[in-house]
Amino acid sequence: MGVMKAVTTTFTNAAIISSITSTVFIILLGFYLRRRGTFGENFGKVLTKVGLKSIFETDFKRHSEPRLPSTAQINH
Repeated sequence: MGVMKAVTTTFTNAAIISSITSTVFIILLGFYLRRRGTFGENFGKVLTKVGLKSIFETDFKRHSEPRLPSTAQINH
């Protein structure tokens, strides 16, 4: 019953439902706009490259910044 409770808790969380709804809406909007011809053939590939580049740069910058010592390290 632990798994069922976890699933119920997950799908009654408003933030999770909002994220799922937003994701589905964006996918359907992209599908519609692509079918309508608003975006070119390679728009998905370009968008993927931009997204991956953005994620990589953000993650790299976050991990390459010098970290300040924590208060526990300073006190010892």
